[in-house]
Amino acid sequence: MKLAVCFYGNVGGKKGSHGHGGYQDITEHLIKNKNHFDNKYKDVDYFVHSWSVDKKDLINNVLSPKCSIFEENSVINDQLKSLEDYGLRNINSYENMFGNEFKDFFKISFFSAQSRWYSNSKSLEMMKNYSNSKKIKYDWVLQVRLDIVFYKLFNLSELVNTNFYVPHRQKETDIAVNDMFFLSNYNNAVSFSKIFSQRDQYSIRPPVAAKQHLDSLKLTISPILYFQKDFNIVRLNKISIHVKVIRIMLHFLRIFVALQQNFIRKIEKLF
Repeated sequence: MKLAVCFYGNVGGKKGSHGHGGYQDITEHLIKNKNHFDNKYKDVDYFVHSWSVDKKDLINNVLSPKCSIFEENSVINDQLKSLEDYGLRNINSYENMFGNEFKDFFKISFFSAQSRWYSNSKSLEMMKNYSNSKKIKYDWVLQVRLDIVFYKLFNLSELVNTNFYVPHRQKETDIAVNDMFFLSNYNNAVSFSKIFSQRDQYSIRPPVAAKQHLDSLKLTISPILYFQKDFNIVRLNKISIHVKVIRIMLHFLRIFVALQQNFIRKIEKLF
């Protein structure tokens, strides 16, 4: 089976979204991802659209993509939809965002959501154009952020090719999906790429907009892989490793304490 991996977005901030704390070095994780993909699936093509212009050489050297575009996200300024374009039809999806930070939410999210869908769609567009020009048909297409690291991969032969796979989500499952990656067949991926041109029909919140778009396409959404168990954001990866180490240490500490208590009880019985 032939797989297309379409990376999008930027390399992620060291301390949070939108480059907070400065942009991180994802070289190690990008290499691991590529090795995992190449070893498991054998026939993989990579495509990249990224705002991380300064990481162009690094990303291209690691992935050797069939096509890549690196540009400043100011490129979408002339294409930005206004708040009026979005209207209030999706106001209920912002319920959890109301409060003192409401204005900040709109100021940041309004731009980041549109640049996210632009980058996502551009990566898929490159894949589609390459597929058409080279007469290549991809069995599966993975859409994924550049700052995601996988611990576990998909068994493609066990999946239903007509389903649209998303990561498991713990809350708001009636209105949203986890949008950190998407896995589907070629046709469904191409259909999904239209989300940027139709973005003003959906919520500004990407997890909600993704589900609304998938519902409009009448695709079967199937959850797969768990966040922080099977995959993670790079900036959280070290934290997760530290947590695992602490848990292991606590496990052995409990065993040691239990042995000590058992030993004390045996001593007490002698007196």
